[in-house]
Amino acid sequence: FGRIAFVAASRKWHDHSDGTYVRMVNLAPKAFVRKGTVAVIAKANTPPGIGAAVEPQFLQDRLEEFSGARPVVIGGVSTTIAERGSRAGRDKALAYLEERYREIGFAPLRVAYSGGVNLVAETIPAKSRVVLLTSHYDSVSNPGADDDGSGTITVLAAAARLAQLNLPFTIRVVAFDKEENGL
Repeated sequence: FGRIAFVAASRKWHDHSDGTYVRMVNLAPKAFVRKGTVAVIAKANTPPGIGAAVEPQFLQDRLEEFSGARPVVIGGVSTTIAERGSRAGRDKALAYLEERYREIGFAPLRVAYSGGVNLVAETIPAKSRVVLLTSHYDSVSNPGADDDGSGTITVLAAAARLAQLNLPFTIRVVAFDKEENGL
């Protein structure tokens, strides 16, 4: 791996009137294979580290855990997330994501709906403006590294990096369930 590239969905930097500019990004699986770095946050007279890249080892380690390539500890118990298609597999994935988001200072919440459970996690304290990062965590009864494990873990990595900054908005993450069944 080189530096991880965030693949931009928009080339426009959005001004938030306080000197902070946010580039809207599509955190696609391609981010795992491209070399280079695109800053997610930039500021006039940018202090060192603002546009720092996500560490490739973080991405690789979390994706291996999330896609069953290595065991992970969830709730103090060693387990493997072998698939994310069954309710049991998706429950393991949810518990894993809840723990990872708590570790980076987010407040995770399960939101149940008919047939599924989405995970919503956001920075504390909540602010009036929100930046939304999304992915889906289910798969078709397989480890799903590309669909959509890589997107889910890239969102986690971006959220961890953004949470380190004093931003004028809430970072809200939604990990959707049942995308494979058409939501």
